[in-house]
Amino acid sequence: MFTDFLRNHSMKKWYVIVLALFSCHTKQRTQKIELSSDTVVVLNSGKAKVVFTLLGSSIVDFQLHEFPLNPFTWKLTREQMPSNNRQFVFQGHFLCSGRWGSPSPEEIAVGIPHNGEVNTEKWEISQPLTLVDGVMKVSTFCFSPTEKLDVMRTVEMAEQSSFFYVTETFTNRLPIGRPFNVVQHGTVAAPFLSSSTLIDTNAEWGFNQKDSTHQIEKNPFKFPHGIDLGRKVNLRTTTDTASFVTTHIFPKETSVAWLTATSPENCLVLGYVWNPAEYPFVNIWNQKDDEKKPVALGLEFGTTGKGIQYKELLKNGGGKFMGIYSFDYIEPNEAKTYHYGCFLAKAPKNFLGVGKLEIDGQKIILYEYGKGERSIVVDMGKDFLK
Repeated sequence: MFTDFLRNHSMKKWYVIVLALFSCHTKQRTQKIELSSDTVVVLNSGKAKVVFTLLGSSIVDFQLHEFPLNPFTWKLTREQMPSNNRQFVFQGHFLCSGRWGSPSPEEIAVGIPHNGEVNTEKWEISQPLTLVDGVMKVSTFCFSPTEKLDVMRTVEMAEQSSFFYVTETFTNRLPIGRPFNVVQHGTVAAPFLSSSTLIDTNAEWGFNQKDSTHQIEKNPFKFPHGIDLGRKVNLRTTTDTASFVTTHIFPKETSVAWLTATSPENCLVLGYVWNPAEYPFVNIWNQKDDEKKPVALGLEFGTTGKGIQYKELLKNGGGKFMGIYSFDYIEPNEAKTYHYGCFLAKAPKNFLGVGKLEIDGQKIILYEYGKGERSIVVDMGKDFLK
């Protein structure tokens, strides 16, 4: 998968926005993203703005107007990219389509890139931005010339909300059915990310990606307790000095899956919500730099828990973990649709993270972790999750 690539390449050059942080209530200034209007889509509500690049699949900016700090500052250089897809770069929250990670050598030879052609092709605006009943809506389209797995993405955001909702439809234009995967690769970096960042989710049982595929059920652990090369690790924190990826699934009764990252010093919470029937796996990537400090945090979720080539995946029981296979399947001319929501919220000072998340109509309620008695309410502006 992509993290295997990074482990074998230099992690020294990371281009991030550096801010002077004084207190949770100090207004911050961030570097503006200098991209021409034909390369980005911007949804700007009364509370926040989100920016999607058309040069690949990434969300490159998401910030509150009252506290303009962007969590999605993570970005590779072209030199750090896999050699088979350097047209654009992985950054912020990007989409993995068709596969999570590296294709086989044979697939690379015929032009299939890491994480799919959604990251090597320029997307087109298929439906310009509209405003209907207080909700902004725009659709973009990615034509997949080689793999023939086209994607239609629709983004909606209410006029007075810091929540946006994404619907993506994948269409197989091959004359045969095939296994395929979709992973949402949300990735945050400094100044949002630091050694005090807290990770929370309602996912539970999981495994370490360092375990071989046929052994992932032998030593499972339950979030927030993890194991890395025999060591116990606290998966809620980013203080461990090792780089690793853990993968988790949800209890069977779960109706709404969620994953959050809290930045206590910035008083911000970034979060995702979705239907676990569509995306049954959470993958949490902790990447450290040469000084063993956090340089990237992947908040990933998708249809797979193993980022390996399909030939190996199918040889090893489909990467099955506790009854859930690590791939989806799409027939010829079939269109499959997946959804997720993303929010950014101001948090009280010294907020302890998210212990529970509830949906109440068009509101998302975040309850403080542990003995904390505080809560945060995010108004979606529409009942997107009904």
